[in-house]
Amino acid sequence: MGVVLFQHEPIGTLWPELLPLARAHWREVRWDLDSEADLDQAKLTTADEAGVFRVFTARQDGELIGYAAFWIAHHPQNAGSLEASADAIYLRPDRRIGRAGIELIKFADQALANTGVRKIYYSVRHRARDFGPVLERLGYQSTETIYARKLP
Repeated sequence: MGVVLFQHEPIGTLWPELLPLARAHWREVRWDLDSEADLDQAKLTTADEAGVFRVFTARQDGELIGYAAFWIAHHPQNAGSLEASADAIYLRPDRRIGRAGIELIKFADQALANTGVRKIYYSVRHRARDFGPVLERLGYQSTETIYARKLP
């Protein structure tokens, strides 16, 4: 296997490659087992074009093997703080050996910092393999717990 390359790619150019990975990701992390991945391609493409959504990709030998996607905005309670919230981060299970996941996070951190982002938030799903310890080794702190409930 070749070197893993990381880059920012417009989501509108990624759909054919991204959708199978997004579906696999959703099956792995969903807490609502009755749901399936149903990405709003038009909304995400428009948000990406407006600069409020960014996708960073991991490619090996040209093949998409992972991604990290973020919503970017000034925090409404701290207008001077440009912040990014991870919408999703995924690396194919067969590529999780080694440092590709860590390097994807580091690449996204630097790319976001280069655009003026000063804080990054990740949600770590309990159903998925806990990558909280990886984030902590990279300098992240656990700051809150999120609860969810499906309404009738």
